[in-house]
Amino acid sequence: MRRWEYTAADGRVFVLDRQTGVESVREPNGNTLTISATGITHSAGPRVQFLRDGFGRILPVIDPKGNGHGYAYDGAGDLTDHYDGRHGLLEVRDPM
Repeated sequence: MRRWEYTAADGRVFVLDRQTGVESVREPNGNTLTISATGITHSAGPRVQFLRDGFGRILPVIDPKGNGHGYAYDGAGDLTDHYDGRHGLLEVRDPM
């Protein structure tokens, strides 16, 4: 089975795909978040957009108000910087 639904004890329904991960979350009240490689969309309309480079890495994330958060990567493809649209570099922490 590649794709399935999981219903949590609180009534939320998660649609999961073996290759892409979580595709959507539906709340008992009918509100739904749809998740894809290009962003996250709420059933009421607001959207967070992911713009990607040729390697599939997220460059900017655009929130529903049009504000951006940018990301930079080194030659190995590791995240090196995170910038918001107002303050500049925020913080990068290497967990290793």
